[in-house]
Amino acid sequence: MSKHKIGIIGGTGLYSIEGFTNQKWVKVKTPFGKPSDDLLTGKIAGRDVVFLPRHGRGHRILPGELNHRANIWAMKKLGVAWIISVSAVGSLQAKYKPCDIVLIDQFVDRTKQSLNHTFFGRGIVAHIAFADPICSELRQLLWQSARAEKARVHNGGAADGLSGREIEVLRLIGLGHTNAEIGELLALSVRTVESHRASIHRKLRLSTRAELVRYALRRGLLAPELANDTRTR
Repeated sequence: MSKHKIGIIGGTGLYSIEGFTNQKWVKVKTPFGKPSDDLLTGKIAGRDVVFLPRHGRGHRILPGELNHRANIWAMKKLGVAWIISVSAVGSLQAKYKPCDIVLIDQFVDRTKQSLNHTFFGRGIVAHIAFADPICSELRQLLWQSARAEKARVHNGGAADGLSGREIEVLRLIGLGHTNAEIGELLALSVRTVESHRASIHRKLRLSTRAELVRYALRRGLLAPELANDTRTR
């Protein structure tokens, strides 16, 4: 492995790293606007590292407000070749338990925000293969390191474009619950459930409950025997 800098993008809860020395905050300008925050350079175990808090110091940037292109551009400008992006997420699959580490190898993103997630366009055309979006070499190194530390780690998985709360709502829709019942189960107002439900339909580009149920089945969010009721609610 080369000695290029390693970038770490920290999600919710990851704002400092043990053993991170020689720290210096660096402001980086990009053609895509401001990144989430200044970038923190330093060393970990003798290796040059660049750290960026995804939501900014003080957790002040919402997920939908993130400037992904600026964040990645800033990393690249500081000489980063490998990026480890950490996210605190939920799962509705029993094999993924709280505090487990999942080294994903795929994305499921039907949010249709392609223009906000590409460095091309405006006269620059490129075709980039995305069948294998995660660096397999880096993933294997992380897998070996996690196993050596006896962490509960899963090698492979898919990150869904829906938020954790939206996945919860989707699963309950698939189980046949009304908006009022979902609100009671999740301690949400009916209006909030309706907002999540509309967001799910928009992101997945699905219009009926039956289509949502089929999607949930494909993603492993429902047991087949629990999804037989496809009444529209």
